[in-house]
Amino acid sequence: MEKPNAEVSPAVRYEWGRVRLTRFVDGWFTFEAPARQPDWSVPAYAPATDTARLDFAAYGLEVDGHRIIVDPWLVTDGARQAPGATAHGDRLQRELDDAGFAAASVDLVIFTHLDGIGWSVCPGADGPVPMFPHARHVLTRSGMDAWRSGVIDGVDELAVLVDAGLVDEVACDATVTPSVTLRPTEGHTAGHAVVQVRDPAGDLALAGHLVQLPSQVADPAEPTPGLDAVPGQAAVERRVLLADLARTGGVLFGQILGGCGGGAVIADGAGYRLVPRAGGHVA
Repeated sequence: MEKPNAEVSPAVRYEWGRVRLTRFVDGWFTFEAPARQPDWSVPAYAPATDTARLDFAAYGLEVDGHRIIVDPWLVTDGARQAPGATAHGDRLQRELDDAGFAAASVDLVIFTHLDGIGWSVCPGADGPVPMFPHARHVLTRSGMDAWRSGVIDGVDELAVLVDAGLVDEVACDATVTPSVTLRPTEGHTAGHAVVQVRDPAGDLALAGHLVQLPSQVADPAEPTPGLDAVPGQAAVERRVLLADLARTGGVLFGQILGGCGGGAVIADGAGYRLVPRAGGHVA
C-alpha cells in the first residue's frame, strides 16, 4: 500500500431534482488491486485495472431544508493526533465554509457506520471538541451497542459527541428527513446503513463502506477482504442496492470509492457499472 496522498481535491458539487450534493476529499491512497478492476473504471475511478484507489471523502447534502454532513472523513482518525492537526482541522472547516457548509450551520451529521469517527471531532484548546457543535449526530442503535460492548473499537473519542448530548440513536431503517432514510446493510459491519435520498429525478445512495471498489459494482459478490462482517450478506445487500438503483435511474456514491467517487448505476451483463455524473468545482 502506498503512502496516503495528502493533496487536497477541490470540492465538487452535483445537482439533480431537489438534491444538492457536495463531495469533499481529504487525501487518498493507491494500492495493488485485490481483483482486476473493470475497464470502465479507468481512469474515472481507478488508475489502472491492476491498481485501486481509495479516497477519504465527506459528503454535504442539502435537501428538505437541511444542511447535512454524511461521514465526515471517516477512517482518518490518525490525522487528529498527527503534528499539525489543528491546522488540518482548520483547513477542512475553511473548505466547508467555502462550499456553504459552515460547521456551525450544519444541523445534521449522519454516520453510515462506525469505522473511526474521522473529523466529527477536532482539536480544541483543552482537548477534542465537536466540529459541528449545533448538529444532531445520527448513528444507528445497533452500531452504538456494538461500540459500547467493545465489538467496535478505535473510536474512543465518540464519547466527546455522546458527552455533549449530540448523538441521536436510531434504527437502521430510520427516516431521518422526509426524503432521507437509512437502509440496513449490516453485512459489512454492525450498525452499517446506506443513506438513501428519494427524488423523482433519481434516488441517491451514499453507500458508506458497502461498496469500496469498482470491481464490487461489476461483481457485487466480490468480498471486501477481511472487512465484511458477514460476506454473503454483504454481497446480497450490494446486489439488491445496485439493482434498485439501476432500475430507477439512481446514483451511487461511496465514502471511500476512488476517483470521482460515484455515478449513475447501469446494468451491465451479470453486474453493473458506474457512469460519472457531471459536476462542478466549488469556487
